[in-house]
Amino acid sequence: MVLYLLMAGLTPATNAVVLIVLAALVFLPIRYIYPSRTPVWRLATNVLGGGWAGLLLLMLWEYPAVSRQMLGVSLVFPVYYLLLSLWLHRRRSPA
Repeated sequence: MVLYLLMAGLTPATNAVVLIVLAALVFLPIRYIYPSRTPVWRLATNVLGGGWAGLLLLMLWEYPAVSRQMLGVSLVFPVYYLLLSLWLHRRRSPA
């Protein structure tokens, strides 16, 4: 997350708020997927994760001139990961 905050060039106050909110979310009782162990969508998760890692390396190489489009595209995997985790958590939780 710190890498994203650095590349986005947000203000220190905004960065602090984002980090505090994310730190608080750690305590939510949600089970996040473990990419190499999840039985659901394992291949897609690992392929997207590998592409995401490569994109982050490319962004680091281009830093501080990272394009906003590249930054936006790099958020696809984290959003996918979060939505898949929430979907699996919801599916496993009693109604």
